[in-house]
Amino acid sequence: MYKRILVPLDGSPFAEHALPVAIAISRLTFAALHLVRVHEPSSPTYTSRGRSDVVSRQHDLEYLHTAAARAIANGANAVATALVEGWPPSAIEREIARTGADLVVLTDHGRTGRGTRCLGSVADTVARHAKVPVLIMRASDRAVDLVWCPLFRNVLIAIGDAEKDAGVADAAERLGTLGTACYTLFHMVHPALAPVHSYAFAAAATLDAATTRARLSSTRQGLAGLASHMRDRAQPNGIDIAISIDTHPATSILDAVAASPVDLVAMSTRAFDASHTGSGSVAEQVACSTALPILMCPTFECDPRAV
Repeated sequence: MYKRILVPLDGSPFAEHALPVAIAISRLTFAALHLVRVHEPSSPTYTSRGRSDVVSRQHDLEYLHTAAARAIANGANAVATALVEGWPPSAIEREIARTGADLVVLTDHGRTGRGTRCLGSVADTVARHAKVPVLIMRASDRAVDLVWCPLFRNVLIAIGDAEKDAGVADAAERLGTLGTACYTLFHMVHPALAPVHSYAFAAAATLDAATTRARLSSTRQGLAGLASHMRDRAQPNGIDIAISIDTHPATSILDAVAASPVDLVAMSTRAFDASHTGSGSVAEQVACSTALPILMCPTFECDPRAV
């Protein structure tokens, strides 16, 4: 299971919403927590609050020590702290490498809804570039409760390619096992289209039913193989396979989320690749439209043989 969990904090109540689940994972797996705060140096004289940079740094350290004491009091196995400097995403990535963390838990500072930024810049950048899974908890105005944290029990695993995303399924199962979760392996199949005339541009295309059925069969076979692999590794509560025929991946994922009591969405960082629709990447569109936690997994790191 997990050995080291890195939790970036910035001193705000929003960032602390990553702590309950991180503490719960630490308690169950005996993993060590690494609480990290990126210090932003002030001017050589005084900050706007009238504190010198030395005092500001001391304030940041005291905050980390207080957060660590609260984590220990609520069941964390072991807690270390680090105050680092630099551009926050890069500083966090360096700390991931330095500590050998195998999971990052952070809270995004974005907002859901049309016309707003959906993921905060730090969460977005870290999730794109980290070489370990990143669990993104969503910002909330409610008070942080470190005592009680429900673990994930219904996980939707968005599979883009059954071969390339095998590690995503493993990473999701690794996390879901702690809450004896049920899983849904989800994949969207693009319908095969055939032009009405030999000149593709001359008329609208029609559905190529035979090719679409072949794609469905191949997809189901690939997902069944993933499900079998997951069962071999553990004994999950249940694994369902869901396949949608659509042309909009984000919409199909959100429809699958709405159709079942999902409490975590897992996907590959390849979902950050730009969408041909011009509406942002699949990951951005999903984050925009749901307040659920999202587990982002770098495919090349989460190889089944290594997790």
